[in-house]
Amino acid sequence: MSYENDEDVEPTTFRVLGVVSAGYHEDIEADTPEEAAQNAYASVCHQCAGHLSLGDLDGISVEDEAGNVLLSEPSFHETQLDNARRFRASAEALWKLLDDISTLDDVCREDDAAFRNAVRKVQQERGQYAESHDGHTLVWTHGVTVPT
Repeated sequence: MSYENDEDVEPTTFRVLGVVSAGYHEDIEADTPEEAAQNAYASVCHQCAGHLSLGDLDGISVEDEAGNVLLSEPSFHETQLDNARRFRASAEALWKLLDDISTLDDVCREDDAAFRNAVRKVQQERGQYAESHDGHTLVWTHGVTVPT
């Protein structure tokens, strides 16, 4: 299907998912940097919440009033690299499951019941990497939610 807009065709609405990296700050009164870090959370106002989803904090840095870093766990860059590695490993494992199903199609070409039984076993393995409770949102086993 072509998405070029003909004059006789109504415009199509597309949902675009953007992934952004952002920082925020808040002033928290606490006895220690560790306590301040534990009490930190990211949120958005109700208007923004309709368009922006927040996950867990990837990293945190606690500074004193002069801007000196007192606590930094883990570095944002290290966390992003770790997430990317986990996503890649999950994608490769899910691709392998698809390839296994394709192989089963070749092996069980003459026996539909055997194919279905074997595929059911392979399908159960997908829960090791991601799951969906509503059929629209993937929840990765390492805690990242991705709307589809």
